[in-house]
Amino acid sequence: MNANQQTQKTLLFSTSQLQLAYFKKLATTAPTQIDVLSYKDLGWSLPVFRKGQPISQLMDIAHADFNRKANNCSRLKRITLQLLAPFKVIEALLLFNQYQKAIAHKKPRQCVVWNGLKFRQKVFSLASQTLTIDVSFMENGLISGMTTYDTKGVNFINSVPRDPAFFIGKSDAGQCLNAIKSIYHYDAIPTRPTRLPARYIFLPLQVDSDSQICDFSPWIKSMKQLLEVIDSLKSEFERLGIACIVKPHPKSDFDYQHQLSQLNPHMITIEDIPTNQLVWFAEAVITVNSTVGLESLIAGKPTMVLGQAFYALPGLAKPVGSSEELTDCLQQYPMPDSQTLFGLINYLVNEYQVPGDWRKPDQTHLQSMCERINEA
Repeated sequence: MNANQQTQKTLLFSTSQLQLAYFKKLATTAPTQIDVLSYKDLGWSLPVFRKGQPISQLMDIAHADFNRKANNCSRLKRITLQLLAPFKVIEALLLFNQYQKAIAHKKPRQCVVWNGLKFRQKVFSLASQTLTIDVSFMENGLISGMTTYDTKGVNFINSVPRDPAFFIGKSDAGQCLNAIKSIYHYDAIPTRPTRLPARYIFLPLQVDSDSQICDFSPWIKSMKQLLEVIDSLKSEFERLGIACIVKPHPKSDFDYQHQLSQLNPHMITIEDIPTNQLVWFAEAVITVNSTVGLESLIAGKPTMVLGQAFYALPGLAKPVGSSEELTDCLQQYPMPDSQTLFGLINYLVNEYQVPGDWRKPDQTHLQSMCERINEA
């Protein structure tokens, strides 16, 4: 699309009612800058094959969606998904044609999608890019009470710098303390729940079908496998005299109760104690790549990352790629470097994240997000 044919508006693409309500508030705040498009606004059309369409990329998107939905599902569901796989490619082509037509009609200067790693958002992003229109991404905040806006991507592929020296240059301790207070809204240490063992490592589970596991976890492909890995280290946990507290994810679409009931005694399942308290009183945290790992770092805890995470950097969290490496970490915890950590917190709170939670936005947040969008 020729630049002089574009409007000066940013097009926000929603795939849920919650996103749509938020995007409409942003559009009301900056009506000359923002336009909104819901996937429900688009009519149906035939999946027409045309020369030059990115068919192979659409097939890749459909295949990735199959892998996400089939991850750790029942055999019957997997067979059903396999039978429906060819139709997913047709759906991708149909949506691509719809999205490309809608974007060409709107003529935005840029587009914004939520997350960008799921089926509809991937197809929309591809449609935008084929029209040479840049795409930016929104997501839940990496830190409580904030919202992510990134011109590159989310999670492991976000634009947060990967050079520890960048953060060391921002390591003002007083500024960091104020940032931490703004995150957690308390000055005193919380009361320790009596049920917690004297010594433990915290293991927060994630959702198998989430992009964090499907796209950014080369080693651990399911929480079932994660539990098996930790369970196999029974002798090491017993030698160290330490327990492992496991907390299932509240949005998990898989029932681990049977497997959890079969675990060795060193693994304890807790569901009703807040995650921040489990992090606070832990000796260390093991995670695939959850934002709980970032919360662990902010609390100053040794953090071991079994997948790909933007915060798994020298001086911050320790990347772990095998059971042997994890055993080594248990013998000597990888402590975060204070200067690198302070710099990371300062950067995330004061520069990278947009203040305010998008799910309950006030006018200050809406204005800040509109300014961030306009800067992109």
